Amino acid sequence: MVISLLQELVRFHSTRLWTPVRFPLMSETLLTIEDAARCLPALVDGVHEKGEAVVLLKSGRPIARIVPVKAREELTKDLVAFLREWRLKYPQPDDQLAEAIEESRSTIHSPRDPWE
Repeated sequence: MVISLLQELVRFHSTRLWTPVRFPLMSETLLTIEDAARCLPALVDGVHEKGEAVVLLKSGRPIARIVPVKAREELTKDLVAFLREWRLKYPQPDDQLAEAIEESRSTIHSPRDPWE
């Protein structure tokens, strides 16, 4: 039922020149691929400036998503936060992890010198 409603909204809006469909509970814009092709530079600028994703639709179905690229600093902060949270959940490595590490190390062979 939700998909059919989305399809009807997209069909209604696709008759106009680049009228994005926005839903208040979602931070994504829905556009047909035809509308996106007509205004790709403006679309990309909007994604970059607003930080919102755009979902591209073909025949009323989502086929692709255009998302902003996070800055390297944001990615680093996210990784550090994840590792800190993980460390609080799992303060000590378990025996199974240690065994898996040792097993992986034993399967790796050092490179052979081609001159020997």
